[in-house]
Amino acid sequence: MKRFLLLMLAVATAFTVFPADINLNGWQLKQYNSTQTYTFGDITVPGGSYVIVCRGRKKADFEAYYGVTLGSNVIFIDSVGTIPQINGAEVYSLYDNTAAQIDTTYFSLSAGGIYSRDSTNANTFTRIVFAVASATPGSLGPTVANKGAGIVITEVVDAAVYQCEYVELYNDTGTGGAPVNTPPSITSLIHSPSIVHPTSSVTIYANITDNSAISADSLFYSVDGGAWTKLIHTSIDGSEYAYSIGTFASGSTVNYYVKAVDDSSASSYSDTNSFTVIAPVSVVINEFCSNGDAATDDDGEWIELYNSGTSAVDISGFVVSDNPAANGGTEGSFIIPPSTILPAKSFYLCVNNATAFSVMYPSTPDIEYGAIDAGMVLANTGDDIYLFNADSQMIDAVNYGSVGTSPVAAPAESLSAVRSPDGKDTDICSVDFIVGPTVLPTPGWRS
Repeated sequence: MKRFLLLMLAVATAFTVFPADINLNGWQLKQYNSTQTYTFGDITVPGGSYVIVCRGRKKADFEAYYGVTLGSNVIFIDSVGTIPQINGAEVYSLYDNTAAQIDTTYFSLSAGGIYSRDSTNANTFTRIVFAVASATPGSLGPTVANKGAGIVITEVVDAAVYQCEYVELYNDTGTGGAPVNTPPSITSLIHSPSIVHPTSSVTIYANITDNSAISADSLFYSVDGGAWTKLIHTSIDGSEYAYSIGTFASGSTVNYYVKAVDDSSASSYSDTNSFTVIAPVSVVINEFCSNGDAATDDDGEWIELYNSGTSAVDISGFVVSDNPAANGGTEGSFIIPPSTILPAKSFYLCVNNATAFSVMYPSTPDIEYGAIDAGMVLANTGDDIYLFNADSQMIDAVNYGSVGTSPVAAPAESLSAVRSPDGKDTDICSVDFIVGPTVLPTPGWRS
């Protein structure tokens, strides 16, 4: 009798088919040893679909790194540095919204490996040494899946570029297969203003389209790693959806993403973006020349900072960058030296080449950034310039010519764009700056 009952249990287990759609709202992916937790928002995973939780890359960058195009049955989540954080000896476990354990790797991982599940109905993994070409995000072999196992952890990857580490989940309903209907497309996810202060009322914008119609949309945001708050759109303008989320305290970090559902019930999810609320800083990018004369060209470029406040500001460690990353990314950046104090109503003049600058202007430069990073070169027809504080928080951004929203016009050869009056800052470059043949450059002095 005992043997018969065990046989019946085995048969029942073999033919268990989990619900096609599993909603992960409130579920948690936990890392042990170095304890980290990622809490899922309102994410529905259809049968035969994957969830990739990446440590800290946008979807396009992740795809480029691994050389893949993720299918429509892959939900990609950028955890914004939360999980995984693989250094060796980690264990990963998945819990539902009642704190019941759904799956776990059981064993401790070692660094530098790719762990792939042998089968969704067995808790064994095969480890190989990491190589980009060996990772299989969003893909399982036919002998691995279709066992009716429900949501399981199928791959854990410790990438050579740590931001590309990921944990892969799969919803194995016993049937598999990607959804036939193409889900909505979500692009151009941004927050406004781009630099958020405690008094800023924040609005999130997303462009949402579908080959038929959108039936539902939601914004999810989380403050300092807390619970996700769900909002519907505040307004729609064509395919641009807007979500007003109000103000936040200084120092708060807000993560956000958008979910869209079409009229065939197919869902899609945007990347996760974030911003940190910072106290206002009175230092701005006040004037710039992005196009030297015919003789100097790039060497004739310069950037002027201005302290519009009534008190001196310590700008030691501030970063000027040609990229929205404080380290300059693939472009250039430079750091303001230690013990640099910018008095009230004063300028800090940054030049590419001091010799070329001295031929054109009588001002004395404060720093020659071309000697620090030769890659810090501004495009003549359009570019952006960013200013970060010593904590790598963006405090100002300027876009001109063909780049960004509401840019100021690109200055002509040997001319500049300047805030008028000095320090004017509405966060709209086309309003704050003036440029033109009658506007003469004033590096290091009042415009």
